[in-house]
Amino acid sequence: SKKLSSYGSYSFSNRNNEVTSNQLSQNNFQNSLILNNQDNNNTTASMNHRLNWNLEYRPDSLNYIKFSPNFSFSRIDGQGFSNYIQQNNGTINSAGITSNGSNSDVPAIGGNVLLNHRFIKRGRNISLNVSLNNSENDQAKDDLNQYTNYQAGGNTDVYRRQQLDIVNRSLNTGASLSYNEPLTRSSNLEFNYNFNYTKYKNERETFDIDHQGGEIRNDALSNNYDYSFTTNRIGVNYRVNQK
Repeated sequence: SKKLSSYGSYSFSNRNNEVTSNQLSQNNFQNSLILNNQDNNNTTASMNHRLNWNLEYRPDSLNYIKFSPNFSFSRIDGQGFSNYIQQNNGTINSAGITSNGSNSDVPAIGGNVLLNHRFIKRGRNISLNVSLNNSENDQAKDDLNQYTNYQAGGNTDVYRRQQLDIVNRSLNTGASLSYNEPLTRSSNLEFNYNFNYTKYKNERETFDIDHQGGEIRNDALSNNYDYSFTTNRIGVNYRVNQK
């Protein structure tokens, strides 16, 4: 209608990638001929939603209201696997496998509201802008590294597996207020105030997994942070516009 308008956009994407490779290398060093043979397979699937919208309302010639919500969501799943064999002059030195898996969800939602009022006097107006945005990243990872070193005095088996739970959250809210007072036809005085508050939460839980599936928390590789920032800013601007 003449007073209300609405417009925006929505997008969706979906991608699946699979990469399979084989690496074969030969190194000649003095009397040694070292061969490395490795097979790799990696898959990644990602999905993304994004929505941006705007609502504008003009009840009369002096007032203006705009509301702009936004939303996005992403999901990423990845899997990787590789195995290798290393030989020295035809004798196996080392052989093993590595695998990793991860999945993450990243939702975000927010919005912005703008209020503007023009007074009857030319150049005099007041505006208020308020915003709120919240985002989150939840990720789970599983990493495995298992190999055997073959030696004349006895073989050495190495098994390392870790699971990680990672959570990152952020909240941001702000408001700004501005008032313009005309002094002459070419100059004006602006008074403004800005408030901003940001809060973060970062968690990382790491667990060592044994052969039987038992888990022990790794304190050295785990953390938990909560912190926030608050700012208040007041300003005065004097402006002159001339040719």
